[in-house]
Amino acid sequence: MRGSKLPRAMRALAFILLLVGTSLTGTGETLDRAIQALIQVESNGRSSEIGDAGKAYGILQIHDIMIQDYNRITGASLQHSDAFDAQTSEAVCRTVIGYYLQDIEHPTLKHVAFIWNGGGGARHRVLHPRQDAKQGNLNEYYHKVRSAYHQQQ
Repeated sequence: MRGSKLPRAMRALAFILLLVGTSLTGTGETLDRAIQALIQVESNGRSSEIGDAGKAYGILQIHDIMIQDYNRITGASLQHSDAFDAQTSEAVCRTVIGYYLQDIEHPTLKHVAFIWNGGGGARHRVLHPRQDAKQGNLNEYYHKVRSAYHQQQ
């Protein structure tokens, strides 16, 4: 799809459609299951959840900056409060993660967790870890997501 004449947002959405239910690594990890693990870690499925001192909303504990990123990627005009709707939250998550996975040749659950917890640039820390507090936080978050992922039936 690279080099395509499709607008950037359409390429991102097309890529996301390819990821739905497909393997992230060739070992059975899927984006759908990864998102369910994120939901488990973030809110235990409670769509009315407010966290991070009032800055994170819904089942995926979405910050306003993530809504802004989604709007930039898609051209939409969501408001932060839209994150309380579970379907909207999942769409935001799938779109943002899919967008940042486009340049990853073999995306993994670790990439997904790092993007969701640390922003799009955090995906590079999977292969190029740093010795700083953010890396420690990302690794800790990934271990929680991995545990939730493997607890799914």
